[in-house]
Order: sequence, then structure tokens, then C-alpha cells
Amino acid sequence: MCDVAHAAPAIETPPAEPSTERDVEPDRRLASAAITAGAYSLLFGWVTLAWYVRAEDAPQFQVHDEGWFGADTYAGGADKLGHFWGNYAMTRGVSQTLQWGGWKRGWSIAAAGGLSLAFFTFSEIKDGYKVAYGFSYGDMIANTLGAGLGVAFELSPALDRRFDVRLSYLPSASYIDRLSEDGPFNTPEDYTGQTFFVDYHLGSIDAVRRHAPWARYLDLSVGYRAVNYKPMPMNGEDRRQELFVGASLNVQAVLAHLSKHGVVNFIGEMYQVPYTTLPLAGVERQGGNTASMNTGQ
Repeated sequence: MCDVAHAAPAIETPPAEPSTERDVEPDRRLASAAITAGAYSLLFGWVTLAWYVRAEDAPQFQVHDEGWFGADTYAGGADKLGHFWGNYAMTRGVSQTLQWGGWKRGWSIAAAGGLSLAFFTFSEIKDGYKVAYGFSYGDMIANTLGAGLGVAFELSPALDRRFDVRLSYLPSASYIDRLSEDGPFNTPEDYTGQTFFVDYHLGSIDAVRRHAPWARYLDLSVGYRAVNYKPMPMNGEDRRQELFVGASLNVQAVLAHLSKHGVVNFIGEMYQVPYTTLPLAGVERQGGNTASMNTGQ
């Protein structure tokens, strides 16, 4: 199944978890559960409109192997990173939402990871009954790794303080060219418009923070993008994969000055604003022959 570039909303987490059941406001518990259910309902509606309403049913369950990061794969690996990031973001967003509602921290984290993996597994099975998609073991591995990393970040404040895993997205020209044909919902398969980042916060280093307070606005980044794989450009541009290191603006730190609300913080933690990264060095590989591509998802 295709990656999902949209995460559940998170709400500001209180400084301390309630010590007893009586300390929890029942209305907030209910609200957090409703937000979680609403987020997954919206996500299901989105993927249905993006893929399933126009996809042809398969006569029987089928399995597709799209490969991983090979130059001749249909998405150059961006599809797997999308699955990884989608599960990571959903796990963290739902965990923080449930904790805001007063649910116990351990239970919230476990439930968030389980819900994310269950939803994406259900979607992958559904893919197995579509001609153009098919069930993918590679997608399931990426789903599991993403949910697992989300759990690890929620369990480890030290890890969360130092790193972010972010997605940057700006609609590509090829995606815009196909709006009238494919509709506006299939942004998760606009791989050309997506860049995936692992960011290290310089401000998390105590010595750096003491001597250079401005460093909290600067991240060291490793980025990856697969260009012109899908949607394929109409002008025949070559496909390529790019892996680079650079310096990025820590938008999360900037937004923290504007608002202390948890939703704002979550957006800055998950999304890298386009044009806020300066690539410093990298490698590039040309894509393989388009005739060898699997349609995948």
C-alpha cells in the first residue's frame, strides 16, 4: 500500500501524568479517544478516495514485490520510506493525544503503536485484492519499523530531544499535471514532491547550547528523495535518487516561540518546511529503465 503522508493530530501533553483514576477528567479521556477515532476515520476516507474507488478488483489475493531502494524499482524506495514515516507519525501523534487525555503513558504508547500497525496491515491486505497494488511484505516491514521507532521515541525523551524524523512535501509539477486525471487525493504517491529527513538537533548538545544559543534553530540533516519515479514526468526527464547531508532550520524551535500548543509542536516535529534545508554534500544515482517498473503502491 502507498505511503501515507498525513498524521493524526497531537494535543499538548501535561507535565505529569495523573496519579490516580480520580485525577483524570472523564471528558478529556473521551475527547482523546474521539480524536483518535476521528483521525483514523479521516485517514481511511483519504486512502479510499486516493486509491480504492478507482482500483480494479483482483480475482484472488496477490502479492507484489516492488523491491527496496533499487534504481529500477517503481518508486526508488520512497514508497517504503513513506510507509515508515506514516507509521512513525501516527504512532507518535496518537500516543501524545491519548496521554493528553489522561490515559496511562505505557498503555497510550502501546495502543498507538498497535493501532497504527493494525490499520496499515488492514490496508495492505486490502491492497492484495487490487490488481494494481498487491500485498507487499516490504511494505509490512517498513510499517513495523516505523511503528517501532515511534514507540522508541515516545519511550525515550533523550532520543526525542536529539533527533527528528521528518517529511518535506511540495506538490511536484508531474502531480499537478495529472490532477484532472488522477484527482487531488493521491499526494502520498507523489514521490517526486517528497523528501525524507533524519535531523539531529545541535541545540541538544549542552556545550553548544551554552556557547551558541542560536544553535537550537539549526539541525544537521540527512535527506533522501527519489525524483521522477512516480508520477513520471511528461517531458521525459531522467529518474534519479539523491542522498545528501545538509543544514536545516529547526522549524520546531521557531514554532515554539509562536505557540506552546501541542499540535503546533507536533507539526514542527514531523514536517520539514520546503526550502529550509541547505544541502552541503551528497551522492546521486540515475534511475533504471522504466520498462522494469512494477506499478506497486
